[in-house]
Amino acid sequence: DLWMRAAAWYRERLSDLPKSEQALHKAIELDPEYEPAHEARVSLLRGEGRHRDMVGALFGWAERESDRLVAVERLTEAAVIAETAGTLHVFQRSAACPSR
Repeated sequence: DLWMRAAAWYRERLSDLPKSEQALHKAIELDPEYEPAHEARVSLLRGEGRHRDMVGALFGWAERESDRLVAVERLTEAAVIAETAGTLHVFQRSAACPSR
């Protein structure tokens, strides 16, 4: 929760998106299944138009998702973004449905 608050502070009060992303990364490291951290990271990347990074973030989120249907939704979103952003090769190299 501390890293999430730090991420929000950096993003909203200081407009320091790189620091916000670092704090979100720390939150995910501490609890890889913490959905709000993944959601905030994808939102930040979406806002910056960082499609390649967003595909990677969605894939990482899907890998940690315990609900197989939700994981498929994340992977589908990643594939659509990759295709429209011209980064489909990134998704194809790493795409495999989580084995949960």
